[in-house]
Amino acid sequence: MGLWRRRRWAALLAVLVSFVALAAKSPDAFTLPQFWAEDGVIFFAGQHGHDLPQLAEPYAGYLLAIPRLVAWVATLAPASQAPLIYNTAAVALGAMSIASLRVLGRWGLSFPLLVASVILTPTNGEVFGTITNVQWFTQFYLLAAVVRHLQEPPSRHPAARAAVMAVVAFTGPMAVLAAGAIAAGYGARYLDERRRGRAWLPRPSLEVAVLAVGGAVQTVVISRSPAGEQLRFSLDAVKGLGASLQPHVLGRSVLPTELFLLGCAALGVLAAWRFRRSPTGQRAAFVGFVVFVAGGLAVTIPRAGGSALVNLAGGDRYFVLPKAAFWWLAALALIAIWRRVTLANAATVGALLVSAVALAPPLARTPFPDFDWDRYATELDAGREVTVPLPPGWEFHCPPASEGVACSWTRPAPADRPPG
Repeated sequence: MGLWRRRRWAALLAVLVSFVALAAKSPDAFTLPQFWAEDGVIFFAGQHGHDLPQLAEPYAGYLLAIPRLVAWVATLAPASQAPLIYNTAAVALGAMSIASLRVLGRWGLSFPLLVASVILTPTNGEVFGTITNVQWFTQFYLLAAVVRHLQEPPSRHPAARAAVMAVVAFTGPMAVLAAGAIAAGYGARYLDERRRGRAWLPRPSLEVAVLAVGGAVQTVVISRSPAGEQLRFSLDAVKGLGASLQPHVLGRSVLPTELFLLGCAALGVLAAWRFRRSPTGQRAAFVGFVVFVAGGLAVTIPRAGGSALVNLAGGDRYFVLPKAAFWWLAALALIAIWRRVTLANAATVGALLVSAVALAPPLARTPFPDFDWDRYATELDAGREVTVPLPPGWEFHCPPASEGVACSWTRPAPADRPPG
C-alpha cells in the first residue's frame, strides 16, 4: 500500500474515531433529534420560505456560512428530518475538524491525546451536536491550518483546501484570529532567519489568501454590529477570565486561582522550551499556536465580567479550545522534561482520566426535552401557521405559507435565560 493511500486511510479512521467520540458526548442528537435555540429560530426559521441560502445575514455580530448552508440543504428534505440533518452535520464537521489536528503529531502530540483532550474534558453540553455552535469546532481546523502553513506549506490540493477555507473562514470570528496568528508566525520566522544571517520571505498560498479575505470581511462585519460595539475590556473582566479557566478545564476549582494560573504559565514556558532546538518552521508554528489560543481567550475577556463564566454552566463554548490546549501544553511540557514522547502522551491521557474520575465533572450534555417536533413539522410542510417552542425557552412563529411572510422568533429575557 502506497504512502498516500495509507495516509488517506489514517485520515478517514481519525474522522471516524472523532465522530464516534463526539456522538458519545451528545447521544440524543441522534436518538431524539431536537433543535437547540438558534438551530431553530435563526437557521431553520431564517431559511424557511427562501430558495437561496441566507449567507449574507450575520448573527451574533459575524457571518455563519456553515449553519446557513446546512439549513439551505435541509430544505430539500421534509421538515421532520431537519434536526437530524443539522445534528449530523454538526457532529461530522466537528469530527473532521478534530481529525485535522493530526498535524500536531509533528510536535509529538498523539492523536489519542488530541481526541481525549476534547472528549474527557468537562462540559455543560451546549456546543455538542448543535449546528449553532459548529464554529467552536471548526476553529480546530483553522488552528491546524495555521500550524500546517507555518511549519511547511502544503503543496497538494491547493484549490480544494482554499474551497474548504472559504466556508470555514466565513463561519464565526475565528478567521480573524487565524489570520493574525499566521502573520505573527511569519514575523517570528523572519526574525529568526534574519538572526541566523539568512534571507527569508513567506510563501502565502491560495488557502492563506482566502483566510485573509475571510478575516478581513469578518472584521468589518463585527465592527459594524451592535455585538462588536459592546466589546469592552476591563480589569474586572480579566480577573473574571482568570477565575473561569480552572472550573472549565477541570470541572471545578481545586486550587487557588493564582496558583492555577501560575501552573498554566509554567506549562507554557516548558512547552516553549520543547521547541528550543526545533526547525525554524516549528518554532514559528508554535508562535502562531500561542497567538491563536491567546486571542481566543482575549475575545472572552469582555464577556467574563462578574461571575458570568466562573462556573462550568456558563459560556462553556468559549473554552472548547483553551481546555484542549491546556492538556496539549501539559504534554509538550512533559516531552521537554522527559524527552520521551510516548511516555509524555500516556501520562497526559492518564492525568485526563484521573481528573475525569476524581473530579467527576459532566462529560456529556443533558438530553434535550422532547418538544414533539414531528407534529410541528407536519404543520410546516402543509403550509399552516405554527408556533414552535424550543429549548431553552425560545420559540419561532411561521405564518401560513400563502401569506408569503417571513418567520419571526423570540427568546427569553436575559434574566430568564439559563447560563451560557
